[in-house]
Amino acid sequence: MDTPQLLLNQDPKLVEYLLRVPRKDLVAYVQSDDLFPASTVTERQRTEVFNWLRYEKQRRRRNLLLRRAHKKLWVELMAPLKRELANARVGAVYKPAHPDPKRDEAFAAYVKCLEVLLQKLQQAYRLEAHKTDDDEDTPPLTPAGLAKLRGLENNGVHWTDWVPFKVKDAVTKAFNELPYTPKAKRKVPFKRTVPAAQHAQGRRRLAAQIKRLMDKAVTEGDMDNLQALREAEERLNTLKENEVVPPSWRML
Repeated sequence: MDTPQLLLNQDPKLVEYLLRVPRKDLVAYVQSDDLFPASTVTERQRTEVFNWLRYEKQRRRRNLLLRRAHKKLWVELMAPLKRELANARVGAVYKPAHPDPKRDEAFAAYVKCLEVLLQKLQQAYRLEAHKTDDDEDTPPLTPAGLAKLRGLENNGVHWTDWVPFKVKDAVTKAFNELPYTPKAKRKVPFKRTVPAAQHAQGRRRLAAQIKRLMDKAVTEGDMDNLQALREAEERLNTLKENEVVPPSWRML
């Protein structure tokens, strides 16, 4: 919706002020002779201004909610990666009783891999965060949307899905070739796990989503969708603690 000419002729600060006015008070402001004198402003112009202000307020709120939702998804993707990177750095500086150069090389390669991936994901998030739902040609993408665009497996639901197979295989092989050390915990890179709190939060959110959609399917008599939702609910209940929970029931 184009900005009315009447507002284009106003001080931009006034327009921003009107956009912050509560919706219930908007009519009174638009009808105010102090802002829009009756001698120079027609009722048609007032109506155009009111409709545009209402539309613009809704558009901005929609974009705000969109950015918040997208940020949450990107944060949830990167949180377990950051945790794994912190653990890998601890392992890299640890000095065992019997130092092994190959162990140092394996951890160094793993840390480097995680650092590069985190940097790329942060860059991707910053790029998407600057977009709005008004960008018809390049709409903002969720991690799943970008993963689909890049052809990643599992819709990129876990950070390990974003690691190239060649890199993943090389690092995993480096750790597997390390000699066995009695009573020492062997490092397993690229584990598809998330913090317990994140798993629990994701499970609650997805369970609520499924229940809401099941109730809707029952009301509308959509038996096919209801059956699909029941099967998704069963798969959700089989997820183990610390296992990644997808953002949508269709990804289960």
